[in-house]
Amino acid sequence: LSSDPATSNTLPWAQSSLGQVVLEATAAHIQGEDPSMATTSKTSVPRQLKSGSHRRPQEGADDVLNSKASGKLTYSSENSAKADENARKLADDLKELHNRIIQMEKELDGKRALELELQQLRKRLTVLKQVEASIKKLREMDIKLEEVEELFSYYLIRVNKSNNDLKDARKEQI
Repeated sequence: LSSDPATSNTLPWAQSSLGQVVLEATAAHIQGEDPSMATTSKTSVPRQLKSGSHRRPQEGADDVLNSKASGKLTYSSENSAKADENARKLADDLKELHNRIIQMEKELDGKRALELELQQLRKRLTVLKQVEASIKKLREMDIKLEEVEELFSYYLIRVNKSNNDLKDARKEQI
């Protein structure tokens, strides 16, 4: 931002004498000089930035700008406070959700352990039912075995009696 002709050609407002003053003041400010001592290239008169006629409206404008800036700062600090409060609430919510996740994971682990135990109990029940069915078959077979043994005893007794009768009949014939 200087008062060279290249800048003046590219910026339409810089072509006016006020634009030249603004450019020179900005350049002086950037270079660390006192902007009130800067002069325009078109005139050799020092700029009238500090003159009384231009200072009063500028002071009013400065007051308006300061009040606007103050309002913006207040608004900014309020927004910052709201943002901080929202961040705290979000952090608290996040912590609460994290604790809830941990609790739910514990409950899920408990449910999984119960499901595993239930599955093992179901397997045991299936084995017990199979054992019970086997025991029932063994009892039925035991009953049949007793019946066969009784029948065998009966036939053995009859065979022995028949043999005794045959022996007696042979003795009589002899």
